[in-house]
Amino acid sequence: MTVFKVLRLTRLGLWIFLLWGCSMVKVKMEILRPASVTFPQAVQRVAVVDLAPYASENFIYSYENGKASTRFRELRTISAEQAVKALAAELAQFGRFQLAVVLPGGAMGLNTEEKKLSFLRQLAQDSGFHAIIYLDNLEGQIESNSSMGSITQYDPFGYPYLVPTFTGSRIITVRQNWRIRLYPQDVELENFIQEKKISYQRNGYSPDEAYKSLPSRKGSFENTAQAAAVQYARRLMPYWEEIRRKIYTGYTKPWLDACDSAQVGNWKAATEAWLHLSKCCAPFRFQKKQLYYNLSVGYELLEDFDNALRTAQNGLRNFGRSKFAERISILQSRIEDNELLDRQFGQKP
Repeated sequence: MTVFKVLRLTRLGLWIFLLWGCSMVKVKMEILRPASVTFPQAVQRVAVVDLAPYASENFIYSYENGKASTRFRELRTISAEQAVKALAAELAQFGRFQLAVVLPGGAMGLNTEEKKLSFLRQLAQDSGFHAIIYLDNLEGQIESNSSMGSITQYDPFGYPYLVPTFTGSRIITVRQNWRIRLYPQDVELENFIQEKKISYQRNGYSPDEAYKSLPSRKGSFENTAQAAAVQYARRLMPYWEEIRRKIYTGYTKPWLDACDSAQVGNWKAATEAWLHLSKCCAPFRFQKKQLYYNLSVGYELLEDFDNALRTAQNGLRNFGRSKFAERISILQSRIEDNELLDRQFGQKP
């Protein structure tokens, strides 16, 4: 073999070695994200109240090529009550609050903003609520080109109301105005419009996740109102989100074993292995860079954010790569989220 061929093979082997060492894989894991709304630490007793007005002018059913009817106006009252109950049931899973459902009914005469706020103030004072979440308005629309009938159902008090039935598919839209007030400060924390549109097949099937989470699914207007409330409740609670992170796989058995541990969620074993490799088995600069990167990911998913951030900052200082700058940005966001989560679980003011 000539010297030229030996050099070519040596060069090829070196490139394969480097490329193999630079390969990366994605790993999946669920992390807890903070809610969109943060209640103060003092909030413990919470009421969920139905104050939706019962006038029918914004509650229209379109069917059979656009004809409208107000025969089902009672359904709006029932749907508002069920939305409030669905929101309370979803919030109960959070476990932080003592919850109560209040259904004053349409006969209370709460038809102005001033009367509503006065009623809520008195309710908070009499019952010791620290926050009141109330449904201020509910609008709805049903669209279907199929024929439409109705059946009679009864509310918990025995009063009858009509429910529309369909021979084909339909699209149901609900808009809910949810508001939150804090007491004794008597200040508004949130005013939010939640819209939900669900397309149902003839048998009531829909792939919508909020609808599929309901205990009873009939493809009805009430179900859509409940699903809208469930979706709004998720603004008020921390939630789990699946994330993906990249790690370097390495090229030797210790590296590959560490990668295998990470892929099955054993981040403690993976991080300990990378830390050991960084101290004794990384003779090349590119290996050290990869280990710094992997360690910052491992520490993050162990929720050791201080070590994760320190490792990423050291990586940026020593190797100056954009990947470390990206890691630092992600970790700073995770640290902010973690502090917010502590507040949302009532652990910090």
